[in-house]
Parts: sequence; structure tokens; C-alpha cells
Amino acid sequence: MQTICIAKLKPFSARLHGAAIGEEHARQVRDLIGGHPESDDSVILDFAKVEGASASYLKRLLHPFFAPPGDPERLPREIAPIAINVEAADLTEELDDYLAGKGRAMVLADRIAVRPRFRQLLGRLDGAAAETFRELQTLKKATAAELYDRHRQETTNQTAWNNRLVNLVAMRIARRSRVGRFWVYEPIVQS
Repeated sequence: MQTICIAKLKPFSARLHGAAIGEEHARQVRDLIGGHPESDDSVILDFAKVEGASASYLKRLLHPFFAPPGDPERLPREIAPIAINVEAADLTEELDDYLAGKGRAMVLADRIAVRPRFRQLLGRLDGAAAETFRELQTLKKATAAELYDRHRQETTNQTAWNNRLVNLVAMRIARRSRVGRFWVYEPIVQS
């Protein structure tokens, strides 16, 4: 999994402000991702040494990860951003507020050896998405049919569970793979 250190992007300061710097950092991130194997579906954004970031900076930096098809700023393939080393309270709040305002979520992880470990979500999920994400974190892997079987007493049908899981993939906080005729979903980062 590729790690991009924000502190190594130019120009850098502990408090990142402005669309111009965000755009320049997004360009550098795009170039770094472009030179990395296409098999990766996630990238770690290491925020060590970053104390804060304005919404205009975050908008430009993170937009390529979430841009819709056809957007010229979109990354060449779907990649989930995973944040690590978000230690400053200001930065945590700014990331959380920016993502929530855009209706997005991003995984904040701890780096344990080589693999990241889930700490929390930044941003917000609505009730159904939050419930589905919690189930996926608990089970590690699941199909819509398995989630439906676990919750048969509820009114949610298998199609609704499938739609919820697809939504988590679109939000870049889960991934899916085909096993036989079923889609198997798992969180981008396990707890």
C-alpha cells in the first residue's frame, strides 16, 4: 500500500491553507499515484507534522479521490484515501467538518507494522450506512445475503443491504470482490 507524506509535498507548512497549495499538493499526489501499481485500491495519506488545514486546502487535496466520472481532476482509478498520524485536534476537527459537510467519510487509521488498523471514521454516515459499516467491521467480510440473514427480524430486505454495501464502496470506506456469483464486501481498513 502506497504512503504519501503530506509533509514531503511542496510547499509545506504545519498549517496548510488555500486552494492554490491544495491544488499543487493534489497534483503531486496524482503524480505519485500514477507511478504506483494499479493493483492498489487505497493510499495512505500521512499527516505527520500537519497541525491544521483549511477547508479550501482540503477541498482541493481530497476532491480527486471522490470526483465523479468525467471530472478532469478525478484520479485515473478509484482509490480510497486512508489518513494516518492525524494527531492535532485542529486537524482532526477540520477534516471531520470538511468531510461531513460534503457528505463523505474517510478512514482514520493507526499504522501498526506494515498494515493500517482502523481507529475511526472522519466525516459522517447516515444511520443506515453507519449500521452497515459497523456490521462490516464486526464481520470483517460479508455479502448482502449474510447481512440480511443476520437481520431477518427487521424490515430491511436483501436488496436494501446490497444497496447499503454498494454505497460504502462508493464512499471509499469499503471494497468488494467477486466470489462465485456473490459480491463479498470488506472494510478498506480492518479494526
